[in-house]
Amino acid sequence: AMVRKKNGEATKTPVGDLIGYARVSTPEQNLDMQVSALEKAGCITVYKEKVSAAASKRPQLALIMKDLRAGDTFVVWKLDRLARSIRDLFTKLKQIEEAGASFRSLTESFDTSTAGGRLLLHVISAMAEFERDLTVERTQAGLRRARERGQILGAKPRVTPKMFKAIAADLKK
Repeated sequence: AMVRKKNGEATKTPVGDLIGYARVSTPEQNLDMQVSALEKAGCITVYKEKVSAAASKRPQLALIMKDLRAGDTFVVWKLDRLARSIRDLFTKLKQIEEAGASFRSLTESFDTSTAGGRLLLHVISAMAEFERDLTVERTQAGLRRARERGQILGAKPRVTPKMFKAIAADLKK
């Protein structure tokens, strides 16, 4: 058995557990449907969070990622509960894999403990890299077009020409 912390309380759970994560975007939304599905799937612990996927801090998710052990399976009701983009999904799946754990999404029937799931993980990895490369290419093309149009890029100067003349005059005194 090992000790996990859930909502600040230590609980003993054996390695190899199904660990659930349920999230809704706003405090008004209800977690019951997700929690019920996760418990029905066999999750002994379900971490609950009421915060947007775009939020920079999701403390319960961070706690799961930190506490995952080899043999555990991280389970969500739906992929969008975990990540907000392909790149974000790949990053999280990589963290889960590095912990020696598996990942399962109930709605999409995605399970990295199976050969098909591992294949899909590699496809997601390739898609994330492709998405990143496209973003870089579009950004560079946009910057090139802006320069060609004579647009001045970067932050606006904080010292105006008038201010510069006044500073230069003060320095000559």
